[in-house]
Amino acid sequence: KKAVIGNGVLEIGNEAFYSCPQLSDLTLGSSLKSIGHTAFCGTAIAELVLPETLTTLSNSAFSSCKSLEKVVIGNKLETVGSSAFYNCTALTDLTIGTGVVLISDYAFEDCTKLTEVVIPDNVNYIGYRTFYGCTLLKKAVIGNGVLEIGKEAFYSCPQLSDLTLGSSL
Repeated sequence: KKAVIGNGVLEIGNEAFYSCPQLSDLTLGSSLKSIGHTAFCGTAIAELVLPETLTTLSNSAFSSCKSLEKVVIGNKLETVGSSAFYNCTALTDLTIGTGVVLISDYAFEDCTKLTEVVIPDNVNYIGYRTFYGCTLLKKAVIGNGVLEIGKEAFYSCPQLSDLTLGSSL
């Protein structure tokens, strides 16, 4: 039910906790730099605070974590990997760190309970289908640094009624 990744651990490998449906409580150490692809895919984690030391969040790292309600992305992470939070259907509270410059394709696709997203000014690219299928998304604030929004990034978001575009678009 609980995993504590201690200080001193630098990397969590690919598929390390893949499909561990009983894992609901995760604590990440302050020296963690990298999380591999599908490392926590399919777990029951409810809240996730990525440490400030994290620089690599690989593809599908937390995809299909259907109990995940809150995500805080640290300020050193530059790229949110493809499908990193795909199909996290309980996600309602998302904070994207100011160091993020790229939000990859499908990163938050089918996060059906997400209602608001604020993209920081440092982000310059929002990928293909990044927020596709976020059916309850009502508000999106796109930072001033965003130069490109990928195809279908906000497709199938029928509730989206409050959209603020940054000055670079």
